[in-house]
Formats: sequence, structure tokens, C-alpha cells
Amino acid sequence: MQKLLVISIVTYFSVILVAGAQGVQKNVDVYFSDFGKQKTNVHALESLSKESDKFDLLRSISRYAKDSNENFRGEAYRLLAGFVEESDPKPVKQFALSVVLQGLDDFQPEVVSNVVSLLKKFKPSYFTSKDISQILKSSRRNGYSGEHLKLLGYIGGENTKDSLKSIQVREVVSANSQWSMSLALARMGDEGSISIVLSRLEKIKTEGSSLILLLPDFGYVKQKKIYDKLIEILLDGSLQCRSMNPSSSNLIPCGYYVISEVAKGIEGFPVEVDEFGELLDDFSVAQQKTRKWLADNKGKYLLKIYNY
Repeated sequence: MQKLLVISIVTYFSVILVAGAQGVQKNVDVYFSDFGKQKTNVHALESLSKESDKFDLLRSISRYAKDSNENFRGEAYRLLAGFVEESDPKPVKQFALSVVLQGLDDFQPEVVSNVVSLLKKFKPSYFTSKDISQILKSSRRNGYSGEHLKLLGYIGGENTKDSLKSIQVREVVSANSQWSMSLALARMGDEGSISIVLSRLEKIKTEGSSLILLLPDFGYVKQKKIYDKLIEILLDGSLQCRSMNPSSSNLIPCGYYVISEVAKGIEGFPVEVDEFGELLDDFSVAQQKTRKWLADNKGKYLLKIYNY
């Protein structure tokens, strides 16, 4: 009798678990059905975000990562990367990452490119040596694209550094790929590569268009020598750049261009910018705030190295 009771209880909870999983899958199916019809179902998305069993949710979404529709695959990868949180258990994070990594083998280049961007949302500590090898292989298949290489620099590790140095020496790659490798290696603390990046910054610091184009690269490196130079440009009122407006011959302070990148990369920086990188203060006020902040902190500051 007692044995029958135990079996009944186990069966009951198994049914509940199955029903719960089926409910999650139904919500996911509703979301993707609307997505396929190009409908934005905010309610369905909110329902997904409130699911209590994160693993069931991610597993249900992962089925669409194998769909024949490339838009469904891309959306599945986006949701998987977006729903993972730092507080989630390690198996949950590893599962989501493992599925997103599969997108590197997608036959659609656009999907691969989007997956590389999504992988930047995962903390470097989530990646295993096997994951890094997978990214390296994808990078090779895609002609050592800059985004692949900078992703590797963000993840870091001595083995990653050695692999990139080996590629630099043994393989013929484009000038753009060489630059991206220098950025990735500089991000990982390679002094020779930091010098290369610093030298390029020094050469173009008065060229407004070139400076704007390469600012995300300089900010990505997250090395104090680079940020010291960016702050120097920010504070140097005599350093003038050509305007980005081709119809204007006016010169403007070069620091105006760099301040948004500096603000994004430094912990506790006193100058705020909006979502488009535009200053919320006048530039002269921003310079004054920066000078005071540096003086108060005796020139010391921390970089946001855990963000891409």
C-alpha cells in the first residue's frame, strides 16, 4: 500500500512537471507564431520573461534555433542571450551559451554575424576552452572577421592570446584583420599591441572623421594607456579637429568626439551622455567636471573591463 502511495505521488508530480513544461512551450509557440506574422506580441514576450522555470523556457526557445526559417533561428538566439542573467545557475547559463554558439555554424552569414554580437552579452568567465576553439574555427571560416577577433580579445586567456599571435605570424590576413588582432591582443594586455594602437591614435587624433571611425576600437581596448591619451585629447582645448559635416570648414575641439567613449568605459566618470552618445552638458562644463574629477581621484580611475 505504501509503495502504491509513493508511486502515485511521483506520478502526480511528473504530470505537473510535464504540464508546466508544455505550458512554457505553448507560450513560446505563441510568441514565435506572432513573430512569423511580423506581429510584436508584447504580452507574449512578457509572459516568457515571467516564466519561473528558466531552464524549461530556454529549452523551449532552443527548438526554434533549429528551424528552417533563418529569422526564427536568429530570434531564438537573441532571446536565449537576452533572458540569461548573472544570478542564474551555472547550468542555465552554460545551456544558453551552448545553443547560441551553435549559431556560429549557421549557413547564413547574417545569422553568424548577429550571433557573434550576441555572444558579447555573456561574461568571459562563462566560456570554456572548447567554446573558444569553436569561435576560432568560425573566425577562420569567415576570413578572420574583426568582430570574431574582438570577441576573442574580450573573452581573453593566455591560450587565446597565443592562438592569435600564432595566426599573426603564420597566416596571411587582411590589413583590417591585422588591426583587429592588434586590438584583441591589446585588450588582453599585450604591450606590443598596445603600442601599435596608441601609435595609431596619436597619428589620427586631429583627424575628426578618422577619430570618429576608430573611437569604438580605442574604447574597446580597455587599457589605461589608451584612455589616458583619450582624456588628454578631451582636455586639450587647443587640439582642433575638422568637422564631420562635409559642408562645414569649421574646426571643433577634438575632445568633443572622444568624450562619449571615455564616459562609457570608465567607472564613475562624472560626465553623462545620452543613448546616442550626445553630451548632456556643454562641452566646456564637461571639461571642467572631468578636470575636477581627475584631481579629486589623483588621476586614478577604473575601467569597465567586464563589459565588452
